[in-house]
Amino acid sequence: RHGATVAPGGRQTLPEEVLTLIRIVHSFNAEDDEIERYCRALRAKRLVAPRAALLQGAGIGLMHLALAGSFALGFWFGGSPSERGTDVTTGQVTTVAFCVTILSLSVFAAITALIAIRTATAIGARIFSIIDRKSSIDPLDTTGSRPTNP
Repeated sequence: RHGATVAPGGRQTLPEEVLTLIRIVHSFNAEDDEIERYCRALRAKRLVAPRAALLQGAGIGLMHLALAGSFALGFWFGGSPSERGTDVTTGQVTTVAFCVTILSLSVFAAITALIAIRTATAIGARIFSIIDRKSSIDPLDTTGSRPTNP
């Protein structure tokens, strides 16, 4: 099904589809049907959108919390040797803090890539199921009616 707004994966959206095929819609006098279909799609999106926005906001909030936590961890870990009396320079503390921060950013990048891989795997499974599907039409079947003229 097509969505009422931007669809993932490069699919056409419902308004794009209707506007592209406007002559066909008009020739079948189906404007009212297309308006109703658009309203149904908007109602479905209206139910899903608040939950999606909440999850997206929570994800961004957790990402910022982890980033700030990695800064705090880096400065705590970098500064803890100085509490034990070990000679530690400011440059070494800063280096440790930035190393921990870069590590956390790398983990975020890896998570983003893993999400893309999971999406591609799901799409690939669907594509291969379509390829492996047995067709109901047998091109090698010699029975059936044939045209008389070559």
